Amino acid sequence: MPCPTGTATRSSPPAMTTSAISPSRTANQAAASSGRKFENPGATPSVSADGSKNAIVWAVATKTWNGSDNKPAVLYAFDAPRLSQPIYTSEQNSQRDRAAMATRFVIAVVVNGRVYFGARGEVEVYGLLK
Repeated sequence: MPCPTGTATRSSPPAMTTSAISPSRTANQAAASSGRKFENPGATPSVSADGSKNAIVWAVATKTWNGSDNKPAVLYAFDAPRLSQPIYTSEQNSQRDRAAMATRFVIAVVVNGRVYFGARGEVEVYGLLK
């Protein structure tokens, strides 16, 4: 079965990038790059979308190698076509949205309009405010 045309998103330190893909090949150059630098070990992006529109790239800033054990995980949301600046972070309103302490290798999972990820001792759940 051929690969559909679209984009591939990856994060390898220091910045997250997207590349165009087609049934025959993947572009060698990044189509977009985030202004946010993710420290080692980087972030594993997840993508949510409404079919082929309204794509959001989710990433969690995690505990760095030999880094502080007292940093909260930070959830980032980027408009997929334009990764330059996040459209949301869990630190924008830290009193309401701050996550628990960070661990390593965290992947955001998007299900039914909510974003889930693991933090130290708990699972964080984000969704629309009512």
